[in-house]
Amino acid sequence: MAYNFNYPNNSSFSLITYVVGIAISVLVFILLYKGTTSQYEWTTQEMAQVEDTDLGCEVDDDIQTPSTTAATQQESTTSQSQEESTSLSAQETTASESQSTTTPQQSTSTNQPAASAASDSRTYSLSDIDENPEFPGGMQNMRTWLSNNLVYPAPALQNGVEGTVKVRFTVLKDGTISNVSVAQGVETHLDAEAVRLVKSMPKWTPGAINGNPVNVTYVLPIKFVM
Repeated sequence: MAYNFNYPNNSSFSLITYVVGIAISVLVFILLYKGTTSQYEWTTQEMAQVEDTDLGCEVDDDIQTPSTTAATQQESTTSQSQEESTSLSAQETTASESQSTTTPQQSTSTNQPAASAASDSRTYSLSDIDENPEFPGGMQNMRTWLSNNLVYPAPALQNGVEGTVKVRFTVLKDGTISNVSVAQGVETHLDAEAVRLVKSMPKWTPGAINGNPVNVTYVLPIKFVM
């Protein structure tokens, strides 16, 4: 028994294949377009959430924190002084005996700023003080001291790592260096060397407000160049 197989015409078969290919291409394009649109909408929503958090700048916030606290404390002191002035005026109008007692009270009030300045433990930023802290001999002596005492770390030297490390520290009222930390780092070994340099510095001339020494936050850039 013989079987006869009828093959389709080549022209009709190629046409069907062409139509099926176009349909598949259209479906793939629709699926890709929908996926891209949904991904774009999700990315836009995520960016909006990030912008709404308002992260801000950590470094600036740390440096500005002492000034804001100082401003609030200054406002509280001004309100207290206003209350004291009103109470003094009321005492002056009562009798002559109260006027005699106001003289020692005023003399003690004049001694309060000196006492408060001596016990002031707040830390200020450079924008809040009258006299900036200074390295012994000035900036030029500090550059010379840094170049003479800097030891370039061997791993960073072998890998050709360069950059500027910003170190934040506090110059206390007696000129000593405290609270040393990395404000902006470059590489582990360079960061450690910059911190070591600052910690080994001699005493500075402290910053001052109205001639009274205060604690001041300072940020020092230390540049490493091979």
